[in-house]
This record gives sequence, structure tokens and C-alpha cells, in this order.
Amino acid sequence: MGFDAKKFKNADFSTREEDVPVPELEEFFGPEEEKVWRVRNLTGIEVGRVNETGEKYKRLDAAAKAIDGTQKEKVEAFKALFGVSQGMSQETAKQTEVMVLGSVDPVCDVELAGLIRDRFPVTFANITRKIYQLTGQGAEPGKRTGSGGNKTSEQA
Repeated sequence: MGFDAKKFKNADFSTREEDVPVPELEEFFGPEEEKVWRVRNLTGIEVGRVNETGEKYKRLDAAAKAIDGTQKEKVEAFKALFGVSQGMSQETAKQTEVMVLGSVDPVCDVELAGLIRDRFPVTFANITRKIYQLTGQGAEPGKRTGSGGNKTSEQA
């Protein structure tokens, strides 16, 4: 029969979510709370934003190298505001954006993502890997998203 485009267009979809165990962050959770980081799949538009993040970082880094003195300090402060560390690769910048966009609970801003990335790099990798995995699986068909929509992280 082939792909049923009409059925696809009329289907209900919901965000695919999962918990990532983060026992190494135990001391930052309440005593009775499950030590997990809740994540979700990204949308196509969000994937585009992630890809643009790598290019933005590349331009920021080039600007910082081209500027000297007081202006360079301003660029470095600007990079810090956006969670860009000295010597960070484009891929790491993209993964930081993935963590910001794909984190459900806790809600994650660029600062928190950068701190997790720098202080718990394996945990950071595990969280972003799960977000990529869920994104690859796509939205979940046959389930309706609640009227309140999904709780998602927003970039600060």
C-alpha cells in the first residue's frame, strides 16, 4: 500500500520523554526524590537551532581571535553569557544547546548546561545522548499532548 500521508497528517503525536539516571548528582536532589534528569525529543525546528549554534559559536570564536584589548574582554564576557567556554568545539556548543532544549525536569538554561558539561562531562554526555536517541525516534504517534503543552527548557 505504501505510506498513508492522510493518516499521518491526521494523527495525534506527543513528545517522547524518558528519565536519565544521574546518581552522581545525588547531593543536589531532595532525600526522597528520584535521582533522574527528565528529557524529551527535539522538534525539527529545534534541531535546526542546534545546527545553527555550531555556526554561531564558530563566528563568535573567530571574532574573539580577531579582537584585542578591551573589546576582546567584552566578546569573552558575551561568550560566557551564552555558555561558550574557552577552546570549546563546535560540537560541544551544539550539545550544550541540545541539553538546554531537551531538558524537561529540571528546566535547564545555558549556565546550568555549561556547569554540568564542565563538572560532570560523562553525565552531560549521557543526558545529551538520550536526547539525541529520543529525537531520532521522533514524536510518539497515537498519544495526545495535554492542553497545557509540554514543559520545555527555554534559553536564557
